[in-house]
Amino acid sequence: MIWNYTNNRPFGECRELTISPKLFKAEVEKWVSEQKEQELISAAGEQSLNATLESVGYDLHQFMWNHAYNMISDAKLREYFVVYMCLSYSSSQKIIPYNTVENRLMGDVDILTKSHDMRWGDTTTVSDMDIYCRLYFCETEKDVFDIFADGIGNIDELYSYFVRNDKAKALEALLYIYNNENKFLKETTGKSFKTCPASVKEKIVSILIDDYFGGMDDDFFDEKNIEQAKSAWNTGILEIRQEFVRDDHTLNILKQIL
Repeated sequence: MIWNYTNNRPFGECRELTISPKLFKAEVEKWVSEQKEQELISAAGEQSLNATLESVGYDLHQFMWNHAYNMISDAKLREYFVVYMCLSYSSSQKIIPYNTVENRLMGDVDILTKSHDMRWGDTTTVSDMDIYCRLYFCETEKDVFDIFADGIGNIDELYSYFVRNDKAKALEALLYIYNNENKFLKETTGKSFKTCPASVKEKIVSILIDDYFGGMDDDFFDEKNIEQAKSAWNTGILEIRQEFVRDDHTLNILKQIL
């Protein structure tokens, strides 16, 4: 997916429905009933939600595509409905676990953290709802990783989530984010732009050296660890490769790798 930062929606045409309006309406009515039983939705909030959904014919994609959620008057209801109802039909929830600010669970990845040098296209500001909207349209892991490559989301938590189950996948995610090219700029200008913020790159390098490669101390460059050293070199990251030229011993390991 290519994200159109200007319009805050995928670049191109709206994709096909994943749920029919009739079925979505039934699911919404069930959700609202549950919220009313727990006294989590007011009469005014329910009225605003219903009016908004009726304006798009209970078409979930149009609701997200046209940012109709912004018409819901209750800000808390707006967030909860998008996260717990709309995003439940998104592939992104099958990729990483995330939640609202108030209802974060152990192991959830904070997707709303913003680095000081984040970029949302040509701007430096983005709302939580814009991030949720982008998550809704994510179809692959790389679509989600693209968000982190803009300086949005907690890299440490993303790494921790993947490394618990698949260390290779954790490395793949970090390297993809580090070397990310902005797909929208490439599509619209024909040129390649590596726009991953400096603070995100620094964090990735720190994670790789300290956690993934065990600090790259003297033991790291032992003959028995040649495969791990090769893995470190193959990241292609300058700050990591510099560790291989610090003395004659590390240079010898590098010669064996090459």
